[in-house]
Amino acid sequence: LPIQNGYPRVTSATIPLHGTANAIDTRRILVNGVATPWSAWQGAWTNTSVTLNPGINRVLVQALGEQDVEVGRMSVDIWYDDGSVTSVGGVIAANTTWTAAGGPYQITSSLTVNAGVTLVIQPGTTVYLGSGVNVTVASGGRLLAEGTAAAPIRFAVAPGSSGSWGGFTIDGGAGSPETRIAYAHFEGNGTTCLEVAGGTVSLDHLTFGTTTHQYLALDGSSFVVSHCVFPSASSGFELVHGTGGIKAGGHGIVRDCFFGATTGYNDVMDFTGGNRDQGQPIIQYYNNVFTGSGDDALDLDGTDAWIEGNIFLHVHRNGAPDSSAAVSGGNTGGDTSEITMIGNLIYDCDNAVTAKQGNFYTLLNNTIVRITKEGGVDFASGVVNLRDTTPDLTTFGRGAYLEGNIIVDAESLIRNYDPAQTTATVTNNLMPFSWSGPGGGNSPADPVLVHVPALDETHFTSWEEAQIMRQWLSLRPGSPGLGT
Repeated sequence: LPIQNGYPRVTSATIPLHGTANAIDTRRILVNGVATPWSAWQGAWTNTSVTLNPGINRVLVQALGEQDVEVGRMSVDIWYDDGSVTSVGGVIAANTTWTAAGGPYQITSSLTVNAGVTLVIQPGTTVYLGSGVNVTVASGGRLLAEGTAAAPIRFAVAPGSSGSWGGFTIDGGAGSPETRIAYAHFEGNGTTCLEVAGGTVSLDHLTFGTTTHQYLALDGSSFVVSHCVFPSASSGFELVHGTGGIKAGGHGIVRDCFFGATTGYNDVMDFTGGNRDQGQPIIQYYNNVFTGSGDDALDLDGTDAWIEGNIFLHVHRNGAPDSSAAVSGGNTGGDTSEITMIGNLIYDCDNAVTAKQGNFYTLLNNTIVRITKEGGVDFASGVVNLRDTTPDLTTFGRGAYLEGNIIVDAESLIRNYDPAQTTATVTNNLMPFSWSGPGGGNSPADPVLVHVPALDETHFTSWEEAQIMRQWLSLRPGSPGLGT
């Protein structure tokens, strides 16, 4: 297909596509969810009639193996230019639906969805945004932009256009309706892409193409963020940021997302607010993959949190003035953090956790491997760090409780520990350290992991790729960690 303005461009609503796949593993091919003729002996497929919508189409090709298990996928963006654009802008004052066939839509001036109004954007719709254009969902308004894997929604600048649009803001308050955005791709923003300011949102399967500006801000809002891909930053910013905790009656859940790396003094996700003892909802993280940071992966100051089943990789001090950790927490005003971590995999970090300024961590059944300062500029490392010493001394954390963890190849267990100032209880862990403090029942026995990977095996580009860490860091038969 001919390339124009960065995209393969066609002027027909149906086109032929063909390609190849692994002949050994593949049993059938889907193109946008539709079964496609497949020649196993040639390792090739051909679809003579792929249907496109006006605008930018992301065509998904999946290779399925035995029992329809996916063994490969790829996507290609194709611009179907039918010569028409629907111009919109200003205020949406009545319920409105944008359709894939009615697009692409060109937002020519900043657009607001009024209170009491719902804007529906159907699967497969393309929305172009003009230079400097912002989109605001007013408190009481609602955006329902729910694409599908086979028909995602795209927000971008028009092919060949210069400049960048602004960002989306979802405002809200008590009882505000839920905005839902699913299977959508954002590209071309010139500020924070999505700002949720007191709103209620469900964000699922979002991807981002502009890597120079923050992807998501969650401020005093209620949110479920799932299956999103936040790519590595190409400039200095935190991929996701939140202040003001979670609004009353709401929830804060981040799950099954893939986070690229940050550079310099920037956390992957910095979130502040939410304490159990004040009756506030707390943030929860499940099954996410964090691939690297020069500061912290999660920075939770004055913030209680539940962190379960995540994979943390390659967190080393490179630009941060203080320590770097998979999870770190200090205080905010008089608020401290109580953080529970269960069943996480932590690999190649300066510190698994930093608990300073009155914070307390509970670590249960985590697998912690290769805790080392190699890869960064810090002068020490440890599984638990109980205060920072640079650029200034902080107060100690309240302490930590470790039980049932597997620790392999760590420089130290507790860093900056003073039993007169803080408490660490270490019970029933497999670890290469002796411990004479509170707790007991620990063992230096080899946990017999399936495979301890080398660094060059652990640079993943997708959530799916990183799941091999769960297999590698699992226990072999006969491990002393089984059944305990």
